[in-house]
Amino acid sequence: MADLYRVDRSYSGGYTVRPTTWEDHAIERAGVAAGTIVGNVVGASIAGLRNAVRNAQDRRIQGSIDTMEEVAEAGDFARLLILSQNFVQQYPQMPHGHASLAAAFMENGRYDEAIRETERAEQLGLDKWEAQMMRADVYERKGSIGNAIAEYSALIGDREAGDLALFARARMLLEIGDLDQALADINQSIALVPQYFAYTLRGDIYRARGELEKSVANYTLAHRLSPEFTIVLDRRAEVYEELGKTQEAQADREATKRASEEAARRNQELLDEARAFLAYYSNLPVPVKFAAKGQEIDVGRARFGPEALAKMNRLKPQLLQLLRGQQ
Repeated sequence: MADLYRVDRSYSGGYTVRPTTWEDHAIERAGVAAGTIVGNVVGASIAGLRNAVRNAQDRRIQGSIDTMEEVAEAGDFARLLILSQNFVQQYPQMPHGHASLAAAFMENGRYDEAIRETERAEQLGLDKWEAQMMRADVYERKGSIGNAIAEYSALIGDREAGDLALFARARMLLEIGDLDQALADINQSIALVPQYFAYTLRGDIYRARGELEKSVANYTLAHRLSPEFTIVLDRRAEVYEELGKTQEAQADREATKRASEEAARRNQELLDEARAFLAYYSNLPVPVKFAAKGQEIDVGRARFGPEALAKMNRLKPQLLQLLRGQQ
C-alpha cells in the first residue's frame, strides 16, 4: 500500500494534497510532472520563491529561479544546493530564498542546516505556518518523528493550515502505530475540509485497526469525491480480498487497469499531438525555437495566433516533457 502523499504549492500561497504512489514519485523525479512529495519540498519552495518575486523587474532573479527549477526537476540536488547558496548570497534578505536553500540542504541530507535556514527564512518574514510545515518535513526526512509531530501539533489551530496539519499528524501517528489518535485527527480534519485524500487516509487507518468494512466505506467515499483517482480502488481491492470478497476485488482491479490503459492511451495521443506541433513550427521558413524554461515554454520572440496559443497551453505538460527530453 502506498504511503506517500503529493503536496502541490499554488501560486496563491496555499497547498493541496493528494495520495500518490511510488510510480508517481519516480515520474516526478524524472521531471515529467510538476509538484512535490511530502518529504521533498523543493518544488513547493521554488514555487513560493517565484510567487514572491513575480513582479520583480530584475531579470537576473527570474533567470536564477528558472535555472534552479530546471536543476531541481532534473534531480541534480548537489547543483541545486550551489545555486541556492549563490542566490541567498546575492539576495540575503529574501525569505523564500532561504526557504529554497533549506529545501536544497534537506535533499542533500544536511538536515540541521535545513532547519537553520528555515528559521532564518522565518526571521525574515516567511509565514510562520509555512516555516513550521517545512521544519516538520525536514524532521520527517531526518527520522525525528516526534519533532515532526510537534511541528504539526503547533499548526493545528492555524486558520490556513489547520486541516492539513491534522491530516499530516494523522499520517505520522499512523506510521508510529498510534491509531486512536490518528483516527481522532483525521476525523477532525474531515470535519473541517472533507476532501478525498483525507477519506483515503481514514480508510488506511481503519484498515490498520482491522475495521475493514469501515475502510472500504472510506475508500468508496474518496472515489466518489474524485472518480478520476483510481489508485484508491487498488487499496479497496486489497481490503475486499482480506474480507473474502473476491468478485468485488476483481472488479476494482479491472477498473483500475482500464483507467490506467485509458490514461496511457490519452497521454500518448497528447504526446503525438505535441510532437507534431513542435515539428510544424520548427520547419517553418523562419523556424520557431522552443525550449523548456522552468515550468514555462520559451519561444523567444515568436508570436502565435489565438488558436495556436490555446493549443500550446493545452499541450503544455507534453511539450515540456518533450523539450526536457531534448536537453
